Order: sequence, then structure tokens, then C-alpha cells
Amino acid sequence: MLARPAVAERVRAPTLDYDSGVDVPVGRIIFAALVFLAGIGVPGLPPVAAQDEPERERGGRAADFGVAAQSTLAGEPRGTAAHQSPARYFFDDFSDAALNRRDWESSVGVTPTRELLDGGEPVGAVRLAWDPQVTDRLPQLCGVPVSLAGVPGAELAFTVQYRGVEAGERLTVEYLAADGRWNTIERVVADGSDSAEFSRVVRVLPVEALHDGFRVCFRAGVDDEDDAWYLGEVSVAGYDPLRTLTVHLHPPRDAHVELVLAGRSDGQDFSVPFTRRFPVGARVHLVPPPTVDEWVFSHWSVARGAGRQRQRVLTLEMTEEIDAVAHYRPWVSGRNEVSVAIVSTPLAGVQIALGTEPELLFTHVSAATEYPSLTGEWLTLLAPLRTERMVFVGWVVNGENVPGGDNLLEHRVGGDDVLLAQYVLLGDVNDDDLLDKFDVDLFVAALVDPFGYAEAYPELDRIQRCDVNGDGVVDALDLEGFVDLLLHD
Repeated sequence: MLARPAVAERVRAPTLDYDSGVDVPVGRIIFAALVFLAGIGVPGLPPVAAQDEPERERGGRAADFGVAAQSTLAGEPRGTAAHQSPARYFFDDFSDAALNRRDWESSVGVTPTRELLDGGEPVGAVRLAWDPQVTDRLPQLCGVPVSLAGVPGAELAFTVQYRGVEAGERLTVEYLAADGRWNTIERVVADGSDSAEFSRVVRVLPVEALHDGFRVCFRAGVDDEDDAWYLGEVSVAGYDPLRTLTVHLHPPRDAHVELVLAGRSDGQDFSVPFTRRFPVGARVHLVPPPTVDEWVFSHWSVARGAGRQRQRVLTLEMTEEIDAVAHYRPWVSGRNEVSVAIVSTPLAGVQIALGTEPELLFTHVSAATEYPSLTGEWLTLLAPLRTERMVFVGWVVNGENVPGGDNLLEHRVGGDDVLLAQYVLLGDVNDDDLLDKFDVDLFVAALVDPFGYAEAYPELDRIQRCDVNGDGVVDALDLEGFVDLLLHD
């Protein structure tokens, strides 16, 4: 069994020369532990297994707050947006007997067909099916580059049906972004029964698709020659994707309101009144100052929208034209301007989501921030459960632990409050808020003798501190990550 050392006596390995660096000795310990864990196994620990291949990274780029913000919402449906620009940039209804090579650059397992009917009449389509001559690639159809540079907004539309496709198999639709990556914009999932007719799918193209080398690619999930996906029509057309937001103060005052676009951690201050246009469906956050001159914030009112709201952070969905008014009133007792400290430990600077309700959070502050507030104001904070180096354990408000350990905190401002997001360091198995040479032997021991570690450190959560790769278990797959953390600390 492990005996817990006294506070002044840290766990050491006297045979290692720590002063000469940790690379070689740590490597020897980890290698020995890895051979032991993977070769002969440890009761209670799962064997070493290959990690699942990560999903393809998706690009995403928010728009600048310029004359008109562009869409940042990959895959958002068009909704009720009216077409105001009928320009068509790409179209093929597959009516020709052969695939039009002016429209399509690459294809595998794709055959033009007129075997499908629409209203009793045969219609053009392409069949994407298993190609026995090309067994290392799934059927796919990829378009030629199309210039969408300078286009204010565009949408991709296609019609699709499937025959003989097993439930769960997918037609994946991707576009080539400006940064050269293929990003998924839609997945059509089969339900196991044959389609009775073509279904039409329309998706707004995000801003990273609007460049001079846009391409679309359809990749069909099939596993035998009887599976077939059919495309009946593909088009890319333009439309006006923007809606107008107007912001005022009442009564009128010289002030600035911060505007943050969802998905962005940075915002811009605009002198009120101001008007800006945003994509249909975009989420916009508005944060007025707590006080202006001798006036204090009272509430928001939104015409044709969210109604009256007493919390300062206002979140709006841009589905229509919106007029938002921040109302102020003369100073009254009990509505004082204060500064709320939002901090994190043992490392500072964790990105904390701030908002008005759990579903209306947005990344706004770093945990090393003095946030101007009003007494009596409600703040909703969401701390990330994990960072690259830490795991969340709980909130501490004005020196008092918040029971339950929930990472969502709803707090009513009482003064110059201190809201502390408390974490533990990954790999800090001796609970000294440091990751150093004294954690090396104990980390390996925690892997090979979990019961001994639990007896020596009953108040510490072994999985919380040793699950470096975040897969929910402590095993040999955490060793490499622990070494990386130790060497880069």
C-alpha cells in the first residue's frame, strides 16, 4: 500500500537525477510503466487501444463588423428569408445523357440515369453507387470551382432520394472553404426504407464558402452494389441574407454599447444610436454600460422581438428587422456601480462564458477580469469543465464554496464581488497546485495501484487528476499526455 508522505516530505525517486532534466528519467519511468500496463495488464485497467480517428476539422470564421456582416452559421437553414437576388451561379438537373464535365470535376461510382419518375414522367438524375472497380473510395461527385467572391449571400440546394440503403448510412455534402479545407454542410441519413420521391434540401452557405474557388462535393455512404443514392438537381443561387438591427438609448445620452457576434470572444463598441445588418439567424449580444452620467441601466425593450428584459446582456436572433432600446433611469438607492472580479485558479485567464440565461451565453470575459456591474444585477457564468491543463472542481463566491460543483453559476451582484472558478491541474496527484518532478512517481503509482492511491489520498479524485486525455478512464493512454504536460509546464 502507498503511505501518504508528510507535507514537508514529497514523494521522490532517489535513483533519478532530477537536476539534469526530466526528459530521460521520466522517459524511463513512463516506458517501464507502459510496458507493464500494455504487456501484462493491470486488474481494473482497460488494455491499450488505438484512439478513434478524430473527425475532420471544420473551418469557421466570423465576419467583421463592417458595412454588412456575413453569415457565420454553417448549415443553417434558409427559413423564411425571401430571395432578393435571383442570380444563379451553378445549376445542373442532369438532363443530359452523359455527365457534364464542364460542371463536375471528379466522380467515382456516378452514372447518369432516367430510371426515376416524377409525376409519371422520367426525370434526369445521377446514381451514386458502389463501384467494384474502385473499392478503396466511396461514391462521390465533386463540382468544378465556382467563383462566389464578392457575393453577399448564397445558398446551396439539391434534391435527393435513395434506394436499398441501410438505415444510418449517409450522404455527406461538403464545400471547399477559402482556407482549403472541406467542411460538412449537410448529412442526409437513410431510414432504411426506399424514398418515394425526391426531397429538396436548402442550406445557406457560410461566409468561408464565398470565395473564388468554391466547390461542392457529395459523398455517398454505401456498402454493397444494391445501395444507391440519387441526385436530381443541384444549384447555387444568391439571395439577400441580411437583416437590420437598430440600437437606441432612452432617454438619449452620449454612450457606447458593446456588440458581440455569437462565436466571437471580442466585440466592438458603437456610439448610440447605430444601425447594423446581420445574417438571417445570426445571434447578436448587446451590452450597454451600467451607468451613463447620473443615470443607471433599467431594462431593454425590443420592438417585434423579445419584449422587456431587466438584465443588461441582451441576446437577439436576427430573424427579422429589430429595434432595441436600452432604458435608463435616474440613480436610486441600492443601484450602485461596482466591479465584479472574475478569476480562476490555480491558473489565470480561463475563458468564461457570460450571459443572461444558460441558453443565451456568449464568450465574453477572461478569468482575470474586473467586470463593471450594478448591485442587484444578475450574472450567469459558465466555466469550461476542462481546459488543456486543468479540470473544473467548483465555484467560490466571496470566499465561500458554492455547493454542488456545477460549472454554471447564477449570481446576484451584491457589491465588489469575487467570483472564482476553481480548478485542479491535470497530473497534480499530490495536491500541491503544482505539476513538477514530485508528481512523477505518484502518477505512475496511481496507474498501477489505484486502490493504494485511493487509500493514501482519499480526498482526491484519481480520475479527475489522472485522466489526461479526457476519455473518462485512467490507463496507459494518459501517459504520453502527462509527460507532455510535465515537460511544457
